Parts: sequence; structure tokens; C-alpha cells
Amino acid sequence: MGKRLVDDFFARALPITPCRDFQTTMDVISKQAFKMFLGVSAVTSQWSEDKRECNITFKENPLAEFVVLPPNY
Repeated sequence: MGKRLVDDFFARALPITPCRDFQTTMDVISKQAFKMFLGVSAVTSQWSEDKRECNITFKENPLAEFVVLPPNY
């Protein structure tokens, strides 16, 4: 599934410059891919010291329209 989404993203989002590191990759995914597939933008934050982990935060919750979530979410 992941490979298909990546292939579809690169097929539709040309031209994209090659991502040289994980941080750049995550920025492209959060700002372009989520917008393309879910219609929302996201922000990467709270990077680990080794730049191998981060949080992706959605500005809007794309699941709120189609999923019933408990009140604390």
C-alpha cells in the first residue's frame, strides 16, 4: 500500500526535487502529499536529536468528518 501511494504521489506531483534527507522527505509528505490525498496540510515538529523521528500534526482532523471519535479526541 505504501509503495502505491508513493508512486501515485510522484506521478501526480511532478516535478519534485529529490529528497536528500529524512527531514526534507517529511516536509514534502506533510505539506504536499497529505494535501493531495486528504485535502489537509500537516506540520512536522518535535524532531529527535538524530533527526530520525518526528511528530506530524494535522491542522484540521480529516477523520472527524467520516469517523465517530470519542470526546477526548
